[in-house]
Amino acid sequence: MEHHGADLQTVAWYTLARARLGGVAGINEGLTLMESLLVRQGKNLWPQALPARTEIFRTLSKRLRQVIRTLNLTPEDVDSLEQAERSLQSFDAVLQRLEIAPENQLSDLRALLHSTATRFESLDPAPALPTAPPVAVSDAELPGTLGQRRGCGEG
Repeated sequence: MEHHGADLQTVAWYTLARARLGGVAGINEGLTLMESLLVRQGKNLWPQALPARTEIFRTLSKRLRQVIRTLNLTPEDVDSLEQAERSLQSFDAVLQRLEIAPENQLSDLRALLHSTATRFESLDPAPALPTAPPVAVSDAELPGTLGQRRGCGEG
């Protein structure tokens, strides 16, 4: 690693493996590691050739989209999906700031995360169980109520 710098391909494969094992949480873990690597290594990242980096990001995006489509996601996953979307936005900003890769390499992945989270957010919440309407009852109809006690104390 000292000769070439940090290996982007290795971290991309790790991110994909974590996604397959941990779902959206694994994607978040991998993206966090990858962003940390980019921030620390910057332009020392290997491979140095822009076309090679572009291909790594393009392939990672494609494969992560495939993984997401196979996950059994539920509305409970919305927070994780939104976290992944925020991670990608932050990640993309780092890429642009450091001029490490062309713009929008992960935009399709970010769009999929956004649309999936939005779809779950737009679902109607589970219908509430029906409740019985309140029934009006006078004090006289209830045993042991004040109305009966008043009658007992009078007289």
